[in-house]
This record gives sequence, C-alpha cells and structure tokens, in this order.
Amino acid sequence: MIVVEVLDRRGAVRRRVWLRAFPATLGRDYRSDLVLDDRYVDPTHARLERDDHGGMVLTDLGSANGILEPSGGGRVGRVTLHSGTVVRLGRTVLRFIDPGQPVAPALREDHGPRLAIGRSTPRDLALAVASVGVLLFNQYTTATGRETLTNLVGGTLGILVAVAAWAGGWALVGRITQHRFRFREHFLIPAAALVVLLASDTLGDYLKFLWPGRVDWELGVSLVGLTVLVAALAAHLSRVSVMTRLRKWLWSAAIVGVLGAMVALSDDDGDAEFSDQARETPLKPVGARWIPTESPATFFKRVERLQAAVDSLAVRMASRDSLHLE
Repeated sequence: MIVVEVLDRRGAVRRRVWLRAFPATLGRDYRSDLVLDDRYVDPTHARLERDDHGGMVLTDLGSANGILEPSGGGRVGRVTLHSGTVVRLGRTVLRFIDPGQPVAPALREDHGPRLAIGRSTPRDLALAVASVGVLLFNQYTTATGRETLTNLVGGTLGILVAVAAWAGGWALVGRITQHRFRFREHFLIPAAALVVLLASDTLGDYLKFLWPGRVDWELGVSLVGLTVLVAALAAHLSRVSVMTRLRKWLWSAAIVGVLGAMVALSDDDGDAEFSDQARETPLKPVGARWIPTESPATFFKRVERLQAAVDSLAVRMASRDSLHLE
C-alpha cells in the first residue's frame, strides 16, 4: 500500500488517496485508480507499479506533458519512488508517502486566555530581552545631551512599536498565503536583526576610534548590515511562501541591493572635495592604555600634511569661486 497526497500550490495537502492494488493507473479517466481533475493530465497519464526489486516506480504512459520533478529536474519517463518523493503530472503536484513513515507528535493546545501568536520559548524571551537591552544601550551611548530614563524608554518603545507593525504586516501576508499568522516568529526576526546590526555598528565605532585609517571599518560594518538584512528578509519569505531556498535568498539580495543603492544615492551630497580630507572618528570611553599613540615627530608630520591639504583645498575653492563670479 502507498499513500498519494495531492498538494496545492502552497504545498498543503488537498486530499489523500490510499492505493492498495498494483499496477494502478493515474489520470483523468474515471476508470483510473487515482482520478486527477486536471485538463493538463491525460486520461491515462501514468502507471504506478512495483519493479523487480519490490520498490515502487511511476511510469509515464506516453502522456502529452509527461512526469515532471518540481525540484527542477525536468521531464522524466520513469521515477523510482521513495517516501516523500514529489512529482508533477500536468499542473497537479503529487507526493508519495510510505504508510509506515512516522509522523510528528501533536501540538499541545493551550486553552488559556492568551493571544494565539505562538508559544514563547526561553530562547525567544532571551532574544526579546536582549533586543530591548541593546536598544536602551544604543539610545544611551548615542545621546548627545543629558537623557532621562523616560526619554530612553520612550525611544526604545517607539522602535519596538515599529518592529511590531512590520511583523504584523508579514503575519497578515502569511495568514493569506499559508493560513498561518506566526506573528511571534515575524517579530523575533527583526528583533534579532536589530541586535546584530546595533552590536556590529557599536563594534565598528570602537574599531574606528582605536585604529582609525588603517582599515575601512565602515565597509565591514556595511557588509555585515547588508548580510543581516538579506538573511532577515529571506527568513520572512520562508514563512510566507513556498519558494525554494535559493530563490528566497536571490530575491532578498536583489531587494536589499536595490534599496541599498537608493539609500547610497540619496546620501551622496555631491561634495567629494571634503570626503577625502576629513573622516568622522567617534569618541569612545576607553582606558588610556587602549588609545593608539604616536611620537611627536610623526604627529607634526601629519599636521604638516594636513596643513598642505587644507591650503590646497582653499586654493581650489577660491579658484572655483572666482570662476563663478566671472
């Protein structure tokens, strides 16, 4: 005996059929052992039978559209079946299951009065606490003046509300496409991304302060940020679609790349004369022994080079202003 599952376009099971006698025919004909209501399926499309070794095989009977492997393998004339094998006949997707295959245990239903957004685990709670702590720390360390606890908490709550709105949008999309809300998962994805982004940004600031000019730390932080955003978007897509993993990552990379290019173009103020002469180096509270030092001779050489660069820039700006006046 074998169980044949007819799947919808989202991969959900529409119906199950138990086939006990072989060979068995699959097609649109009413006399078929498995009748498929699909205009792209032949009346007698394929035959399910045992091979010489006792295994199950699906053979094409000269149909117009053949047997296709949804994983991208193309048209085949004969498929050796294992428990979980998926094929496509016409526009109908079938999955073959061994009746002895174990199934996952039942989910425990919670009858308590709580919002049905999923059961939180200790890891989820730890991630939520970490995101709040990182947001508070970032608000405190980036403040330019004296900040009260109310202001810090207010700013953090504003960010969390925005994250909740983002997660709610994805949850609604998942409810439409997959019939599952999964708000908790969609909320934890940007929360985890925020923790990584803020941590990498803070680490990059310290590295720029301790070792300025030696390595392009901003480029490294930007690459980490883009990678995190692509991973977060792919994680959202994996919960609202049935695309393959490769397609999810490709779509995510394309979307983040386009948005990143738009942001980069909007941030370009067109004044490149100053971009190579001055670089922002954030000040960080670290011990004196960690701050890089250099000899007085090296310091004065740097001052001379900087003075020469400033004088050259002043000459170019004066020349440009005189041309504008003319």
